[in-house]
Amino acid sequence: MSVLTKSLIALSLGLGLSSLTQAASSIDLAYQQTLGVSLWTTSTSGFNTGGMQFTSTSGQSFEAFCAEVQQDHARVSDGFKPYAVASFDGRQGRLLQGLFSSSYADVKTDLQRAAFQTAVWEVLNETPTNSLNVSFESGSFYFKDFSVSAPDGELEAFENLANSYLSAGEAYSGAPKLRNGQHQDLVTASAVPEPASYALMALGLALVGAASRRRNKR
Repeated sequence: MSVLTKSLIALSLGLGLSSLTQAASSIDLAYQQTLGVSLWTTSTSGFNTGGMQFTSTSGQSFEAFCAEVQQDHARVSDGFKPYAVASFDGRQGRLLQGLFSSSYADVKTDLQRAAFQTAVWEVLNETPTNSLNVSFESGSFYFKDFSVSAPDGELEAFENLANSYLSAGEAYSGAPKLRNGQHQDLVTASAVPEPASYALMALGLALVGAASRRRNKR
């Protein structure tokens, strides 16, 4: 994947900005497809939910996640659409950075993409005074069901997966610093996506309405 930056995670991690968006206030993007599973939450009904594939006018491709459940994403037939480049801050910004930094490297299957999307929605839609938990009837936003051929216990496993992403995101505190009184202090980090992946993923979250869904399917 190529770098499409100026976003929450790219900026907060100190990653370099691509010439594509370094001075841009908007970017033209075209929706391609969604890789995930059909999901029901308190705000969505039966949408194919997961990582959405987009391309830029220069042919660069990347994956993004929905940041606004009240509107639908653009259709393939819509072609390129302009999106404002912005970012999250405060509590939501910290939690989203933690979510991506701690867990996105392990998101590879369609089910994991759907669970990751559910975790993103929980961060953005849950009442701030409630704990982050997507289990059924827990809080003001939660996961309800999905339509896949799965063995018994799959729903509970899905809830546990989404909640594990949330727990890891809340616990994330940045790259650990290792201190020693007689020798050089060190900084290290666990295996994470390459900088380009951070930037590409973050862009979808940083765009106001960039990858959004409407409550009721058209």
